[in-house]
Amino acid sequence: MPLSLQEIEDFRNDIGDVESPYAFTDAELQRIYTRSSESEAASRVIAIRQLLADAVKLYNYKSAFADVEHGDIADQLKALHDIWAEEASKSNQAHIVGWYSIPPVLRTDPDA
Repeated sequence: MPLSLQEIEDFRNDIGDVESPYAFTDAELQRIYTRSSESEAASRVIAIRQLLADAVKLYNYKSAFADVEHGDIADQLKALHDIWAEEASKSNQAHIVGWYSIPPVLRTDPDA
């Protein structure tokens, strides 16, 4: 079910995407929500991970009147990510967190 305009606004507020130009378009937020199997908390985790991935690409700089530490932005996004990841883990939905192959059992006797 698509997000309503109010739900998109709530989504933006939850991840701090409140000033124009927005980090995500409405269509991108809808896609993230769909990817998360329509889980509110899991969709926030995905969005924050995407914001974090963009933030770590930035670099620190100093000029005459500015001292910008982009590491602070990454730290704040990590803290926000942890909050929503914990919330997502409390949900009743099943989450596949990894895929592991099971090694074959070698037997000397085929009937065992």
